[in-house]
Amino acid sequence: MPGLPFTTPVTDIELWKNILEDLGLPIYNAGPTGSPASPVTMRDVLQLLDYGLYNKSLAVYGDGSDGVCNFIATGSTTVAGATLSSGVYTMTRDIWLANGSIIQPTVVIKTAGFRIFCQGVFTNNGTIQSNGNAGSAATGGAALGYTGTLSSGTVGTAGGTGTTTTAAAGTAQTVNSLGGVGGTGGASTVTVNAGAAGGAVTAPTAVMQLPRSLDLAVIGKLQNTTAFLAMGAGSGGGSGGGDGTYYGGGGGGGGGIVVVVAQNINGTGSIQANGGAGGAGGTNGAATCGGGGGGGGGMVIVVSASVIPVATYSSGPIVPGQAITANGGAGGAASPAGGVAGNSVTASLPGTVILLPA
Repeated sequence: MPGLPFTTPVTDIELWKNILEDLGLPIYNAGPTGSPASPVTMRDVLQLLDYGLYNKSLAVYGDGSDGVCNFIATGSTTVAGATLSSGVYTMTRDIWLANGSIIQPTVVIKTAGFRIFCQGVFTNNGTIQSNGNAGSAATGGAALGYTGTLSSGTVGTAGGTGTTTTAAAGTAQTVNSLGGVGGTGGASTVTVNAGAAGGAVTAPTAVMQLPRSLDLAVIGKLQNTTAFLAMGAGSGGGSGGGDGTYYGGGGGGGGGIVVVVAQNINGTGSIQANGGAGGAGGTNGAATCGGGGGGGGGMVIVVSASVIPVATYSSGPIVPGQAITANGGAGGAASPAGGVAGNSVTASLPGTVILLPA
């Protein structure tokens, strides 16, 4: 305890002064507006305590220099660090929000390899996401690449390309990754061509430090003995088998990485890094092709005082009101005349969700 002068016996006020000093409050100088220089009543103490606890960990949530931002779905309103098109914001840098910022319902924010910080209350009623790209009837979902603070390369790999014959595997994720493996494409049922497997995923080695503690979670990186390392995420799904005439469905692309660091999170929105859906098998009514496998799930990291940790909530940590997912993508449908849907042999796998109370 600090070496404050004590009377005998020690009073409650003296004990509270020690707590305030432990918080680094200048209790013998000017306090916050409306507070005395040194607390004399329990109300004074509680006011200073509230002020101290609120400010103690603000640094991790950024400086709020982008101000109070209101992400809306209509009109031409933009916010610093993002472009807006048809209700979808695409981030162009890390965003440093202030208390009271809000994402309105139906708004989508694509993080594109950047992080969201908020100092104070952040209300998310929309969708924050970096989902994998969907496959189509003949084309695999494109790779998801970043040129941002989280990575300068591919984080979600491409799905396998649909063909009329032998299916193509999803692209492997060779970068250290906590993402999921893409699903297997479905088979053609007439001219029998099996669906291809999703891409493999290379996990971090046992000696790498993972973003499961505060410092690495905030920067969204791994660390080995010498450097910080960017991460990969989900791998692409395999394409479906073609029937000799029509194309099997393309595999979905792997999901990406989302990092949100906000002091308090309110609202009923979602935060996603899901794999892309596989494409449907040949859409001609006579086709018997397989559907594409879904892309593997990516990774979501949330750091917030709103996180209810596993120590309190035995089913796993949660952020009340927020649907947080890094799911594998859905398998593509089979062709109208037959074939097998994607994910039917091996389902796309989820990635990783890390929720840290801070």
